[in-house]
Amino acid sequence: MEHSRYEKSDAWDQVIVPAIGTQAYVINDEGEVNTTDDEIGNFDVLDGGDEIAIPVFLYEYWEAEGTNGNDRLERDNGRDHWGIAYSLRNDLGYDEELDVWTDWDRNKADVDTRFVRYDNNQRIMSVIVTVPENDSESIEDLVGSIKVGTSDTRARHSDFACELDTTYAPDGTKEYYKDNFDGDEVLEAGKTGIVDFDTEAGEIDIEFGEEAMFTVNVNGQSRLNLAWTTRHDPEVAAMDESVNMDFITFTGNPSFNRTGTMYIYAADDTFLYQVVDGKLEKVDATYNEDYEAWEFRTRTLGQYVIADGEIDLESITDNTDDSSSTTDGGKVNPDTGR
Repeated sequence: MEHSRYEKSDAWDQVIVPAIGTQAYVINDEGEVNTTDDEIGNFDVLDGGDEIAIPVFLYEYWEAEGTNGNDRLERDNGRDHWGIAYSLRNDLGYDEELDVWTDWDRNKADVDTRFVRYDNNQRIMSVIVTVPENDSESIEDLVGSIKVGTSDTRARHSDFACELDTTYAPDGTKEYYKDNFDGDEVLEAGKTGIVDFDTEAGEIDIEFGEEAMFTVNVNGQSRLNLAWTTRHDPEVAAMDESVNMDFITFTGNPSFNRTGTMYIYAADDTFLYQVVDGKLEKVDATYNEDYEAWEFRTRTLGQYVIADGEIDLESITDNTDDSSSTTDGGKVNPDTGR
């Protein structure tokens, strides 16, 4: 191996250490990385199970004997002092084993090492970060520092770190990701997930099928999980089987930056309730004749119940030991699909 500026002598030792890169990439469906398309900055939100590849390089320098690394002369190789790709480690007599050290600030992920093929057709040893599953109701952040070394101690004290900062969606919501949303389309039940807003759109109307509409100012609004459903909730329905209930449930309990006006379309002889901590509460709403909807102010969207009769809230509890097994004596509560 030639070195243009420094000649090895008895007073100097050649030192080669693994060093993690600063760029991270999402491994694509082919199990490879295209550095143009797959750079992590191209992804607004990741999914649980996605794999992130961070290439590892060799950093080479000359170390004077007896200096303990305090006096270094860096290799002048025209590559910003980076050495040869780690895939060439065997030519340098380098061991395959790598220790990975992580320091997670927000959430944490499993890490491993393996060869990944990049778009230059070169197989490069990489740190693999597996995005955790998201069983919460909101977008999560994955933020932390990653280092590598030939031992845990050397990895921990390495001068080279990749600062990973990305977000990942609740399971099943990224498929219906909407970008730069300004209220120009109806958000359908079962086909709505993460919504990224036009943050200069001002006040917009967000229509949820034919069931509801939320009018709110979205200037500066961050992404939200607006997944929603009209599925029947048998546990809630069992609290009072003397009435029929229809449901509108925002599974992510999204909370906006600003308070807006919610309209839930229903007949004027219905009653509107909300499920809070497993209990029914009456919503402080007024009936809007023009919209034919219950109208109220809120920032956070939850689970709403439209009942065809008034519920005696004082007489019901969340203990359904008896009512949950009842097969007769009450009205049938079909899933109307509203």
